[in-house]
Amino acid sequence: MISSEEELDKQWKERLQNASVPPPAFVWPEIERALQRKKRRVIGWWSAGSAAVLLTGLLWYRAAVPVSSEQVAPAPTVATEKATLAAADHTAVVAEAVAIPPAKSHEKVNVVDKMDLSLQSVVAEEIFPLARFVQPEGRKDVSLPTVLDRQEKGTSLSLLAGRSPKSLLREQPSLPGWPSGVIRKRKEQTGQCYDFSENRRAWLVEGYLGPLYSKKQLETTGNPEQVVYRDRRRATEGPGWGFTLGGRAAYLFSEKYLFSAGLDYQQFSEVFEYADPSSIEYIIKQVLDVSTNTWKIDTIDINFGEERTRVFNRFGLVDVPVSMGYEWRAGRMGVRLQGGGAANLFFWKRGAILDPQTGVPGYFTPAKGTQSVFRVRAGLSWHAGVQWFWHLAPKTRVFVEPTFRQQLTPLSVTTHPLEQRAQNWSLRVGFSKII
Repeated sequence: MISSEEELDKQWKERLQNASVPPPAFVWPEIERALQRKKRRVIGWWSAGSAAVLLTGLLWYRAAVPVSSEQVAPAPTVATEKATLAAADHTAVVAEAVAIPPAKSHEKVNVVDKMDLSLQSVVAEEIFPLARFVQPEGRKDVSLPTVLDRQEKGTSLSLLAGRSPKSLLREQPSLPGWPSGVIRKRKEQTGQCYDFSENRRAWLVEGYLGPLYSKKQLETTGNPEQVVYRDRRRATEGPGWGFTLGGRAAYLFSEKYLFSAGLDYQQFSEVFEYADPSSIEYIIKQVLDVSTNTWKIDTIDINFGEERTRVFNRFGLVDVPVSMGYEWRAGRMGVRLQGGGAANLFFWKRGAILDPQTGVPGYFTPAKGTQSVFRVRAGLSWHAGVQWFWHLAPKTRVFVEPTFRQQLTPLSVTTHPLEQRAQNWSLRVGFSKII
């Protein structure tokens, strides 16, 4: 005979076998608000990072490019040449004054008194700039140089033909205590830059690392069932962060063009979150009846509620990037534009997504999961980037390089209802060595 307890358990099982409880109405708005908060947080961080990179680049450019203060002398005019030739005679007189010893000072006559007023301004501009007549320290009552009567010396003006007053004055020794003049020079190179004009070909070895942001792309073939499944996956999977590191060798030719190839590793993750609002949990116990040597199952409690699943999906890519580039350089700083393609060597993955058949979480980890979602290799992709570099030494650089990568070949297998690709943004920081 069946006891009353066993009869009660049997009735509970029959009634609860197909029982379902609709979720409360307040659950769905809360889930939607939580997803919106995550999206706003990711957009805010990405916008702040982009603004910081742009501001750093502007400040770096402002500090790196020097402000030129070189002054260019105006071209001589016809009037200036005539005045210079007219003043050549007086220039010879002044030049003689530099070479005459002080013993004959009783015969000297002031040059300025002998000059015409029309020529005094020319001589003052060409021979004696105002900056040269600063009173020397420790001297008093220093007057302009005086000379002997030029008729005693018999100076010939024919010897001065074709020579400027400045060249004549430079040939004579300067007076004691007087400055020799202001010489303006063009600012020379500091020796911190590699001379690419002399070495139009060079090899560069570069290494880098930095943060990475990844976003997936899910595409359908137009089937309505695929659209529903795509929307459910978008609701349960979010974008993720990671890092990138690698190295490459570049060959620079024709001074500004370069070709590069290397190895690049990218690792990124995403969060998979699934919530089942109609979850029912049974709490039972098994009891061994010694007399009959049989097990009895007793239901202790039944919980109605929401079941949550949270998994961090991880992906890793090892690529061989090949790219072409062009460089602009200004002093120690420069900018490089580059782009090209990449072939994947290795693609590893760990995690879980919604099963397209059952709609519940299923793992795709190789050799452990129950689903076949992703390819063994990721295939082909293309990339582009901008590099700002700074020379620490003639053959050593540091650089910052924002880069974008787009997957061309789908990451998912052909049997999966959706085609999945990835877009990766990274900020690489590294160094270059010219060899």
